[in-house]
Amino acid sequence: MHDDNSLYKVSILFNYWLYGMLSYIYGANSTDKIRAGFGALQLKWTYFDYSRINNQYYKKCKPNLNMVYHSDWEKRKKLYDYYVDSDILIGLAKSIDDDCEYYKKIEEKKSLYEYFEKECSPPR
Repeated sequence: MHDDNSLYKVSILFNYWLYGMLSYIYGANSTDKIRAGFGALQLKWTYFDYSRINNQYYKKCKPNLNMVYHSDWEKRKKLYDYYVDSDILIGLAKSIDDDCEYYKKIEEKKSLYEYFEKECSPPR
């Protein structure tokens, strides 16, 4: 987990976790409070130990304010979780899935793809 791609994945997962915790604390519909909380965390992250600010891991894991501007963040998180785990799930589904447990997990993600296909398609 020490290459740039792995650090990037950890950063995104960390930010989704932070957002989930702030949503739990303030309530999912309290976007102003969540944004303020994220802003406070980012400020603390930047000035907590200024000597670390140029370390690669420090830059990659800082709270990302762009996350709070998406009302569908939970769907984004689920899709990202699937992206991170897809190779493992597909491998398990092909090799040891007598009860179709892993296949069902993969199938559950179909609605996410349909949602984002609709959201990301250019207007007709």
